[in-house]
Amino acid sequence: MTVKEYFDKGFEAYDNGDYEEAIEYLSKAIELDPNKAAIYGLRGEAKYKLSDYSGAIEDFSKAIELGLNEANTYNNRGNAKYELSDYSGAIEDLSKAIELDPNDARAYYNRGNAKYELSDYSGAIEDFSKAGCWDKVLPCPLYLRRLCLHQHLCWQAQPAKINRTRHSLVRTTGLHIKSTNSIFRPCGTAIA
Repeated sequence: MTVKEYFDKGFEAYDNGDYEEAIEYLSKAIELDPNKAAIYGLRGEAKYKLSDYSGAIEDFSKAIELGLNEANTYNNRGNAKYELSDYSGAIEDLSKAIELDPNDARAYYNRGNAKYELSDYSGAIEDFSKAGCWDKVLPCPLYLRRLCLHQHLCWQAQPAKINRTRHSLVRTTGLHIKSTNSIFRPCGTAIA
């Protein structure tokens, strides 16, 4: 088989959710031509799906080295770093993804999660806000996460501000929140 045929088979297997088979085909394609960035990128995605985050990072890094300098590649590598609790590394990659595509709501949202893990709550809120502005697909978990962050920052000092935020979110998302306290057990764990 040719590199293209192995790649196509790997893509088909990936598309069907058979990530192990995809990795097998893509690895054979790499054996024949180790200089194709897209093959490493797709194999990295398959490894990520199988929770092989270190392997995914290696493949995404190789894809970048070979010229796959795209926002999606940095976003994917940042997510893999996040899964390994390398939040600073994740922020670095996700910032590069945003530099390459300033309209990528996923990159803002993912970077907000990494900032949250490093207790950079105001930075997280800023990124979550930008993600909500760019992409209306994310508002429910996004706004709940923002509300959680507001609660974390302001609950003790400014309960009225939290209630204003909660009422604003109910108006903009249609989400009905009976009590702000019921969402936060502990802050950051209620939202996936």
